[in-house]
Amino acid sequence: MQTTTLARQLGIFAAALFVAACSSEASPPVSGSGGAGGDASSSVAASSTSSSSSAAGSGGSTCVPPGYAGPPSPLLVDTVEASIVDIGGNPVPGLLSLVCGLDICIFGQSGADGHVLLNLAGQKVDHPAFKYGDGLTYARLATPITAATSVFPLAVTARLPDIGPPLLAGQVVSSGGVTLSIPPGAEITIDVLTYDTPPAQQFRAAAIPIDKAPPAVDPALKLELLFAAAPVDTVFCPPAAVSIPNTAGWPPGASVEFFVHGVSISQEYAPYGGWAKVSDGRVSADGATISTDAAGGLPVLSVFGVRRKPRN
Repeated sequence: MQTTTLARQLGIFAAALFVAACSSEASPPVSGSGGAGGDASSSVAASSTSSSSSAAGSGGSTCVPPGYAGPPSPLLVDTVEASIVDIGGNPVPGLLSLVCGLDICIFGQSGADGHVLLNLAGQKVDHPAFKYGDGLTYARLATPITAATSVFPLAVTARLPDIGPPLLAGQVVSSGGVTLSIPPGAEITIDVLTYDTPPAQQFRAAAIPIDKAPPAVDPALKLELLFAAAPVDTVFCPPAAVSIPNTAGWPPGASVEFFVHGVSISQEYAPYGGWAKVSDGRVSADGATISTDAAGGLPVLSVFGVRRKPRN
């Protein structure tokens, strides 16, 4: 898989928004463009509905996401500046970078040094987040913006593998240390506009060392293991069981919790720019792996984290 260009990334993003707008009752208008600091940027109105295509199995399960939508929270945003690096500390050039809220997205591109500067000139954005990574070659993350001027000196992301196994009901697939066991007859919903070719729809994952956690990771959660997974926003119904290596060294039988990072403005499985618990889990009897419980699993692909379950 070749590295995506900004034009392809923007085309993917615009196509997703177009279909999202068509599927909503009332879509906001496309806005103008703006930029500063030599980093090209433009803006486009966003819809709260995502576009996807389903590949249904024979199970016929019905899954209802919990939903995390709340009241509007507009904020005046002036500038957002960041230096995007991979887990080795190397600059990531040419990466799609956005200030994206629930109502509008201002997008640009990281320069050769990984630097990006997005100038909104005091534009009001509902639940703004600094969103970067195409979810195809690099992990997609969304860091909440809480001030008019925000600087992220080290916006870490993880390079995803170029290829991986296809996502098929009843199959066990692995990538980057993450193993998914997809239930027989499961319905697998992939955003086929963002991931518009069979290679792009393959499962890909990468570990992110917790000591290099990106700013999108909420320190209050005290996550100890972190992974990026794609195709982002792929939904499994029923959820897929997950197994990862026990690199944290937790004792056999230890109880754990799995959290997923919300990068979708639909906020079905996690708050936008936030995190939500999706499953309990346990360390295997031999201490080698960590797996979700039979009653849980991963309902959606995104960056996810694991922590040892707090003891009362």
